[in-house]
Amino acid sequence: MKVNQIKDMTKWISVKDKLPEKDDWYLCYSPQWKKYHVYRFCSWCYGDRKRFWNSGGSETTKITHWMYLPPTPEDN
Repeated sequence: MKVNQIKDMTKWISVKDKLPEKDDWYLCYSPQWKKYHVYRFCSWCYGDRKRFWNSGGSETTKITHWMYLPPTPEDN
């Protein structure tokens, strides 16, 4: 992985500027909760309504920012 890719992965991205390009898990922030959680992004749920979902299957619309999760540790 290149240094620029890592820098881009560690920046908060506003949902107003960009949504994730693929369905996956992301670190998400909400000022209402004043903390961050890991949510799954779903681009195909409810037609064109792209949303974040928690691990319990609840939809949330309160997320204002998101970022990529770091890669998993590699086995040596």
